Amino acid sequence: MNCHEISFRESREGQILQNQAYLYGLIGGNEHNKPFTSVEIDGKKESVIGFWHGNIGFVISRAPTYSFSELPREELVDWFIKHLNVIEMIHQTYPLVPVKLGTVIDDVKTIQQLLVQNEGQFSQLLDSLAGKNEWNLTVHWCDLPQILASVSEEEAIKTHKERIVAAGQISQQELIKVGEMISAALNRQKKKIQSKILDELAPLIAEYYINEVTDDEIVLSLAMLVNLGQEEEIKIKLAALDIGLFQEYGTELDFQMVGPMPPKSFATIELNKITGEQLETARKFLELPICANLTQIKDAKRTLLRISHPDINPSGESERLQNEQVQKIIAATGLLEEYCRHFSYCSLPEKPEDSYVFRIITSDKSHS
Repeated sequence: MNCHEISFRESREGQILQNQAYLYGLIGGNEHNKPFTSVEIDGKKESVIGFWHGNIGFVISRAPTYSFSELPREELVDWFIKHLNVIEMIHQTYPLVPVKLGTVIDDVKTIQQLLVQNEGQFSQLLDSLAGKNEWNLTVHWCDLPQILASVSEEEAIKTHKERIVAAGQISQQELIKVGEMISAALNRQKKKIQSKILDELAPLIAEYYINEVTDDEIVLSLAMLVNLGQEEEIKIKLAALDIGLFQEYGTELDFQMVGPMPPKSFATIELNKITGEQLETARKFLELPICANLTQIKDAKRTLLRISHPDINPSGESERLQNEQVQKIIAATGLLEEYCRHFSYCSLPEKPEDSYVFRIITSDKSHS
């Protein structure tokens, strides 16, 4: 136990966090010994502090007494706003990678172990995002009815409408067909505008993610990872796009750029607890010996799948039961492999202990 940990435990904040702690984000920089801010938990104001190991640390507070999985939607939204406000405030001063909403760790000793065990990976992650902020860009039609009227004049749509009017009977099915044609034409126009915007912005952005939207009024919703200082060039480029797109399409667009924010769309830390009991249960289910290595784990997976997979070995059991068994085999091997790889173990320990493993949640649709 180092001197800082001793002083931490002797502090008022340390006394509060003798048991479970709530995590907001991973931070880097010089140690900050005073509370960052306070939040309301269980009806009381609680300090939000940094728990440090060298130049990295976690932003934490006392955890609430209730489980996040049991919270009603309204209260979960309140916690999301609280969580977001904390990380955005601290991100103004410190490099920060958000931790997934609702992450609770058993105690500060475990947090210390997490920081020590993963110091290199955490440091690399912070370095990779240093000097970068997330900005969100939303582009709206200023006059959607005008756009709908315009795309309705496309030749194919006009011809179809004229044909059904001439027939003298306009069915519900025909009206649905016209609506689908107009929607498809609107989406084609959106994609053309999106492409033009992205072509102009891509050289100025480290990485970006196109958010899926269902609102017809939104042309583009974009999460952007932007180098510090680059945002002004982006705003200038957007002003030029605003003029150019109006000249080309004859309609006004509304560009809204919000930021800076922590890079939550590009990197969020997810911490999962794996208990020694879970590891032992998985090992026994796969019929593996104590201290089984990764090769043995993979071999056990293949052997059991050959026996249980309905496509490989149909049996008298129902396909549903076989599929359930397959899912259990995949889950058990996945758990053991994740544990070994995370801690760089060639084989399972003889007496596995409760541990936390982490992964970085990133968008699978991001572009760089």
